[in-house]
Amino acid sequence: METPRVRDIELRFCPGPHRPPASSNDVIYVHKEAAFVAAMDETLARVRPNFLVEIGIHDGGSTIYWSTNMRRPGSPPRPAAPLASTPLLL
Repeated sequence: METPRVRDIELRFCPGPHRPPASSNDVIYVHKEAAFVAAMDETLARVRPNFLVEIGIHDGGSTIYWSTNMRRPGSPPRPAAPLASTPLLL
């Protein structure tokens, strides 16, 4: 899988239990293995869900990735994750 870019931001896959370096204006880390994301891409392309909910957002890298790659042609962009720095407990 090639390194994805969204606008001028590079998304870097960084799997494992350890937290990667802090994300920056140029790089946001995706806390998932590239092979897992590729498998999810295949499944989501086949299933074509109307909505996708991601639980446990670290830096928002995978939320950015899937909201960009799974958007249907002609559909308007929608907020993909809450804009909060702390988790919300419901």
